Amino acid sequence: APPPPPAEDDGAFVRRIKLTYMDKVTREHDKHELLEDKEELGKDIPFWVFDTMTLMPYLASCSFTLVCVFVVLQYGVKFQSWQEEFWLKGTLVGLFVNLVLLELFRIIMMTLVELRKFENRRKAKAGHFLPRRVKREGEEFQAAPPPR
Repeated sequence: APPPPPAEDDGAFVRRIKLTYMDKVTREHDKHELLEDKEELGKDIPFWVFDTMTLMPYLASCSFTLVCVFVVLQYGVKFQSWQEEFWLKGTLVGLFVNLVLLELFRIIMMTLVELRKFENRRKAKAGHFLPRRVKREGEEFQAAPPPR
């Protein structure tokens, strides 16, 4: 039979276990960072919910516009023909501008969110959010973003 392994003192054992644990935690953390948007967070949300939430501002603005059109039409019977034509063109232009602005702001907000996520991932990968034991003079890092 082979001889037993040499006895390990308590300090070495604790260090070995700690290193094993820290390695596992680091690997899990890296995996979580890479799969930040793809990892399931508990409850699976149906896709139609996202479509509905995207359409809600458009539905609200269109319904408001249609109610306003209906109210104006009640008084529109008193319009002259040239006024009706200008009113119809003005209504269509207003609806178009409304929809274009909603879409523009949605695109801007989505771009800002994606840029912020990219920046945070890049900084985290570079170790920007790790606490330093020795701080350099005049060095101020922003705090890490709160966990989701």
